[in-house]
Amino acid sequence: PLGTGKWRVKQARYKLPTGSLGLGQIRSGGVPEVQTRLERRSAANTIKGVYNSPLNFDQASDFPAVSDPRYVAEDGGEVLVEDIALPFTNSKTMARRIATSWLRRKRQQRSIRWPATLAAGFRYEYGDAACVTLPLLPYTNKVFRIDGWEMTTESDGGGPPVPRVDLLLRETNPQAYQ
Repeated sequence: PLGTGKWRVKQARYKLPTGSLGLGQIRSGGVPEVQTRLERRSAANTIKGVYNSPLNFDQASDFPAVSDPRYVAEDGGEVLVEDIALPFTNSKTMARRIATSWLRRKRQQRSIRWPATLAAGFRYEYGDAACVTLPLLPYTNKVFRIDGWEMTTESDGGGPPVPRVDLLLRETNPQAYQ
């Protein structure tokens, strides 16, 4: 659970959904904010970067860029490059595998800022997955990963502050982790 003061290490693998989010898990007066595509400056269709090569005395070395022609075509033929650093990776093959998974997850572009009830918000932590159902959109049990969690307070007039939880969700699927 969140707030316990403990660090957790999460695996970069697909997780089955642990619950569901629907209209009943939206706080009073809240409206989910849906973003269907990443901003152009955050988008990528090619991943390149560095890893620590034992052949280079554990100094940073470039690994070959990972790209998918389908993604480049979807972006109008423009190559959008993202640089990543993999300081705890010491194999070129593993660096390319990580970059391939990174690229596939990056192409999952739909995201939602979910104004959750406190009960729903405290149920999830970073990396969990949930099935989302929104009748206004064609989302029926669509799987999203919890990409972030924000707690704020807001006061209504002169009353005491009211805690609020927003879940930051990002679409996911098992193929992105292969």
